[in-house]
Amino acid sequence: AEATHGQPAEWRQLCRDLISLRSGGAAGREVFGLHDASPGSLSPLQGDGVHVFHAHDGVLAYLRWTEAEDSRKTGILQPCLALVIVNLTHRLFESYHLGVPPSRSWKLALSTAGSATTCCTEVQVSQMRSAHGFPCSIHVALQAYSAVILLQQT
Repeated sequence: AEATHGQPAEWRQLCRDLISLRSGGAAGREVFGLHDASPGSLSPLQGDGVHVFHAHDGVLAYLRWTEAEDSRKTGILQPCLALVIVNLTHRLFESYHLGVPPSRSWKLALSTAGSATTCCTEVQVSQMRSAHGFPCSIHVALQAYSAVILLQQT
């Protein structure tokens, strides 16, 4: 019998959320804003693009994206970026500072500390403070031994 509550059910739901985000399933397409896009549109977690830019203090941060089939064509949209942040420590960071590429804001797509796919919180970008080789930065709360996936809002 499948558990409907408790830790086994939470793990099962986390796995479903991760698979949906990665595979571009219905829930993943909604979170990435691809619900109106063509069927061939890929989520940033399906692509080969990876840039690790922060590994310090037990926190790992990297960007993921999908390249366009032919980026030389006009009318190709800029790739959607996903920012993955993993706290590998027992410490809670109430406001962890990270550099990010230029954007309006970042939308919380998933948090292992809770079900974020339903609340989709936005993280505001500081345009005036550069960090980690990027012109903008954000502050994000990180629970102990947790991960978050944020999506760039252009």
